[in-house]
Amino acid sequence: MVRRQHEEYLDMRRARSKKFGSTGINSRKNNYNYVSSGKSYSNTSNSNHVVVKITGGAKSVNSMLRNFDYDTRENTLPLYDKNGFEISLDDAKELAIDDYQLTKVKKNKDTEPRRTYRLMFSMKGKLDQDILKRAVYNTLSTHFNDHNFYYSLHPDTDNNHIHVTVMKKSLSNGKNLNINKSLLNKVKSQFAINLQLDGVNATFSSATDKQSNIEKESAKLQRENRRKDANVYKIVDFGKAHFNFDENKPFSYYLFMQTKNGKAKNMWNKGLEDSIKQAGAVIGDYIKIKEIKDENNESFKIKKWAIEKVERLDAQEFIINDFGLANYQFQINGKQSAFAKLIDSNGNEKTIWSKQINRFLNDNKAEKGDKIIIQDDKFIINKKHIKSINLSQIEF
Repeated sequence: MVRRQHEEYLDMRRARSKKFGSTGINSRKNNYNYVSSGKSYSNTSNSNHVVVKITGGAKSVNSMLRNFDYDTRENTLPLYDKNGFEISLDDAKELAIDDYQLTKVKKNKDTEPRRTYRLMFSMKGKLDQDILKRAVYNTLSTHFNDHNFYYSLHPDTDNNHIHVTVMKKSLSNGKNLNINKSLLNKVKSQFAINLQLDGVNATFSSATDKQSNIEKESAKLQRENRRKDANVYKIVDFGKAHFNFDENKPFSYYLFMQTKNGKAKNMWNKGLEDSIKQAGAVIGDYIKIKEIKDENNESFKIKKWAIEKVERLDAQEFIINDFGLANYQFQINGKQSAFAKLIDSNGNEKTIWSKQINRFLNDNKAEKGDKIIIQDDKFIINKKHIKSINLSQIEF
């Protein structure tokens, strides 16, 4: 009941109040209802990267009220609500107190959970104030339209910026807002887009996005490698024998193969003999094999096969220069991975990134200076170890 009275009172106040900015926003149906045509604004800094930070959150009513005082510089700066209207500091505090008290949170013995989020939007250099407010408002409306929020512009700093208080409680279902890294990145991206719509050269690219793109490219290469070698087999043995080596069955021809992952694939058919001879394949060769459909073949039992030899990879020898754990590509914001720096016979260094290779080297008690041989998609250490590792999932 108290809340309804507040809202009726504020509706009356808003009808007589000024809307924010010089152009105003009177509808939320279109977040982009104003774009400056023909105008271009630029910041004077070297960086065009937008900044959106979570600066905290209120864990008590008094803390929240102090935040409002700070944002408005003790009621000397305008404060705006979720509808883009200017609202008095007292009215905002009363509504926020209602929201705060109605917010349901799980209490912890050690810490009091926060019931608000504090955000700061900025960009290096002096931006047009109306453009900055409009970009922030449209961004907040896009991602937090189901929550009450209040914001105020600080224009008197080298980088003018906007402080925002977002109430955690949803207006529709009472659930609490959770601003995780993914959502925060979406907010940053939307903020940059909204500034661009007003002619500002604003950009955003996160370390998470960069890492995600790297992982996507790596996964794509791995899929392509798997598809490329999906029907490549290593010949283990072939010859003439009773079918399934059962002397009670007629003679046939067998071809025993091994997949890239070491799985056995065995074939029996008399037609294999001629196909293997024509291909000139020998034990140890890698081949691709495919059945040839021949409608004129009178003997359905003797099939025809197309066998293509695949060149084996020459053995490559490397010396282990270093290996261990580090951020991917040694970037500050890279995801933690494992690396192995290898030096070839010409003195060139190659870095392999994979947690799998790190486990392999540790399992084999590898040391700097040890020799590694790479052949046929396998690692062999010191030429003496028989353990090997599949390289199809390892990125060079």
